[in-house]
Amino acid sequence: MANAGLIAALLLLLSCLLVSPPSHAFYLPGVAPRDFHKDDELQVKVNKLSSTKTQLPYDFYFLDYCKPSKIMNNAENLGEVLRGDRIENSIYVFKMGRDETCKVSCRTKLTAESAKNFKEKIDDEYRVNMILDNLPVAVPRLRRDGTQAPTYEHGFRSKDDKYYINNHLSFRVMYHKDPESEDSRIVGFEVIPSSVKHEYTDWDEKNPKVHTCTPSTKITPSSNTPQEVAADAYIVFSYDVTFQPSEIKWASRWDTYLLMNDDQIHWFSIINSLMIVLFLSGMVAMIMMRTLYRDIANYNQLETQDEAQEETGWKLVHGDVFRPPSNSDLLCVYVGTGVQFFGMTLVTMIFASLGFLSPSNRGGLMTAMVLLWVFMGLFAGYSSARLYKMFKGAEWKKITLKTAFMFPGIVFGIFFMLNALIWGEKSSGAVPFGTMFALVFLWFGISVPLVFVGSYLGFKKPAIEDPVRTNKIPRQIPALAWYMQPAFSVLIGGILPFGAVFIELFFILTSIWLNQFYYIFGFLFIVFVILIVTCAEITIVLCYFQLCSEDYHWWWRAYLTAGSSALYLFAYSVFYFFTKLEITKVVSGILYFGFPRLKILLFVLGISLSGFEKPSAIQQRGIVPFCKGLDVIQQAQSGTGKTATFCAGILQQLDYGLVQCQALVLAPTRELAQQIEKVMRALGDYLGVKVHACVGGTSVREDQRILSSGVHVVVGTPGRVFDMLRRQSLRPDYIKMFVLDEADEMLSRGFKDQVSLVINFDLPTQPENYLHRIGRSGRFGRKGVAINFVTRDDERMLFDIQRFYNVVIEELPSNVADLI
Repeated sequence: MANAGLIAALLLLLSCLLVSPPSHAFYLPGVAPRDFHKDDELQVKVNKLSSTKTQLPYDFYFLDYCKPSKIMNNAENLGEVLRGDRIENSIYVFKMGRDETCKVSCRTKLTAESAKNFKEKIDDEYRVNMILDNLPVAVPRLRRDGTQAPTYEHGFRSKDDKYYINNHLSFRVMYHKDPESEDSRIVGFEVIPSSVKHEYTDWDEKNPKVHTCTPSTKITPSSNTPQEVAADAYIVFSYDVTFQPSEIKWASRWDTYLLMNDDQIHWFSIINSLMIVLFLSGMVAMIMMRTLYRDIANYNQLETQDEAQEETGWKLVHGDVFRPPSNSDLLCVYVGTGVQFFGMTLVTMIFASLGFLSPSNRGGLMTAMVLLWVFMGLFAGYSSARLYKMFKGAEWKKITLKTAFMFPGIVFGIFFMLNALIWGEKSSGAVPFGTMFALVFLWFGISVPLVFVGSYLGFKKPAIEDPVRTNKIPRQIPALAWYMQPAFSVLIGGILPFGAVFIELFFILTSIWLNQFYYIFGFLFIVFVILIVTCAEITIVLCYFQLCSEDYHWWWRAYLTAGSSALYLFAYSVFYFFTKLEITKVVSGILYFGFPRLKILLFVLGISLSGFEKPSAIQQRGIVPFCKGLDVIQQAQSGTGKTATFCAGILQQLDYGLVQCQALVLAPTRELAQQIEKVMRALGDYLGVKVHACVGGTSVREDQRILSSGVHVVVGTPGRVFDMLRRQSLRPDYIKMFVLDEADEMLSRGFKDQVSLVINFDLPTQPENYLHRIGRSGRFGRKGVAINFVTRDDERMLFDIQRFYNVVIEELPSNVADLI
């Protein structure tokens, strides 16, 4: 029902957008308009030199352009610095409403080094960025070869491999005049660069004059020789400026830059994504309204225990579905970080859609993303703590530190290395030390404390209760079909979320790497909502199929199913790199692939940390005495590593040169016996151990055949093991280790007589090890170690029993021989 409501809301929103009249992108400037009077000074500012071929910005005065007497940096926000903007003053100063012609700026003599720099930047197609009244300069003309030149290129290369510099600039300033006053507002800023070799007789620095043009005549570039770039050459820089009234109002002056000519493609993207959502919603509705409803109804009508035992599909794992996953603390960190990222993205989208992060608010988008990420640390700590407490975790400080430092630490490490590469290229895109310190302060001074506050609030709330009771003994998972294997299903799950956004992804990559404006956040927000719905629905569908396959390990699968779309995102970015970009430098390629790989690196990190980190408490206490040949009694909660304890001990005591049964393990159920066999095989894979499970429901002849060929360890249920002993297929002569697993469960099921028959069937009188897992009494040959782990709740319960019955419950001695 929730999905149906969300789809209805999306359809309503889409319908409203379809019936609305066409309009250009709007924006809320974020700065107040400036009014200019006649002859007011207009200061042109210069920004970084940028190139789509290298992606390495440089300071404007990195090249030998005319410099003002004192270079002053403009105050920049955090986002501008991170983008590599370096806004400075220039020699271009106009008088409002006053045209100027053939204004000579300066004369510069090129050295061999400066000429080389000019030529390199011409080859790399660097463009010049200028700003007037917060408006970027535009170029409304064609190149010499007839192609469109949307940006101000500082030079060009001829067919005969000669380099020429655009040393003459023809500016045009458009203004809108207020009819009720004499005030004017700038609504347009254009430039036409050209290359002119100025001619002059005697150069006067104080009053420079050239013969190529006069204050009353403009330069005609086509009738003049272009200025070649060469060492020891003198270059004269000049400019014209023309003021032109315009009907464009100040609120619409950015329409020229934000004009969207490909809106049909964006609508196609939304419709494509919506079709995917409708398809998945249909599948989810079918599962929820038909399959689950029918199954639950049938399940509730079961009248006898025999009928209950005939369950199939997902109902069989209802007692295991909420069992905590492996590496649950790592999953909690990932979920907390995901909530932090989702919150940052959602709030950024909302503000951007409302126009607060328009391109006129230079650096606003980047600043908002960084600050929102910092403040969303509160929700990261809260989410990871709530999930960790649901998993019965107790080390809340440990999980909080991981949440606060794992992902930000990885990102900062990669960012620092990439910044070092940019610094080595002497690019202005390198983040200064002061900004780096500010980022570290935001991390340690604000984000980390907020994560701790959120974690504290999360742990203060009661734990989320599981709706069903988790079985004590984990259920054996049957062999899965090839299409339900984790790797395949996870990779399949990422295709549809990626398909919902890949068209919009093209425009985002284009705006980032080809220096274009992206300001269709309304479209992007709709696609974002569709993406969230798609991820949720594909995860629901695949998790349902997984549970129907009796595989209850769904926690990590649910997280990685939608997250695998990052793999397709990276693959598409590789495709985009080789088909759309012309990057030539190695450092630029590293920069391109460095940022998209951040999320992929997290997946690699998660996979590498999915193994064992360290032995559990009972493994640390139990394995050593077992390997010493002592008798061991161990008791602990489910999932603490008791099986691995006695398996490791048995594997250490085996004589692998003797292919006879040397260890016997009894388990109450077939599934548990098969699970123990699986653990034993995995731990002893490189030791060459031979293990066999003797359980009911399998072929007796197959058991006899395997036992006759020789095994080191036999794991089985009491009935089948006794049958093999009685048939003499299993010889007890060499058994020196005996394990009674889940003793209380076994005895409560009525296996007491069968267990006694197995134990007393000519086993050696002094076995090396005799182990009870649940602390029941048993016979043992000599001194051993008793290990009994209880929780604080168990201690309180035992204390209450003592007080109620007025009895004394003595603790189990560490030396088992003291019980004799």
